[in-house]
Amino acid sequence: MSILRVPARPFLGVAAAALLVACGGDDICLNCNPDSTPTPGPTTSVTLEGDILRLSTLDPLSSVVIVTCVDPAAGVPLADCSDAFTTQADNEGNFTRSRITAGALALFFWIDRNEDGQVDPGDPYAVLQDPESRLADVTGGETVDIQAAQVDFATQTAVATIVLSRTPTPTPVPTATPAG
Repeated sequence: MSILRVPARPFLGVAAAALLVACGGDDICLNCNPDSTPTPGPTTSVTLEGDILRLSTLDPLSSVVIVTCVDPAAGVPLADCSDAFTTQADNEGNFTRSRITAGALALFFWIDRNEDGQVDPGDPYAVLQDPESRLADVTGGETVDIQAAQVDFATQTAVATIVLSRTPTPTPVPTATPAG
């Protein structure tokens, strides 16, 4: 049994609305390290974006949850990650997630077959391969772009082009002060 829990879909609409109002939107993380800063800021956090090109199943792209595990412990399954951030792919397979804690990252793609909000035996999942260790030390202010992911649930692996770049910092726009 894993500790990664995501609200079940029938309850998801109500829970998501409550969380968005109460917690500030997409900066919610599951199983975050209680000893770390609860919500990383834009200059100290990582942004994840990407797209799924192909699944090995006939499931809709929008059924895929992308899980980012920060500083995964050796020998511990990614589904039991103690510092995990999730996002859902849209109908075209695009996904984005901001305010992920910087560090060593591991990603996996998952479909919650029984919609119970946790990774169960039998749920399809695939771990993103990172042969060049691009995700070994992602620093705050970087964007991780997972391009054209090909997800093979049969082999439990996913391959993609991984591109790291600096996250653009918004430029403040001066406002005129009314003469008074």
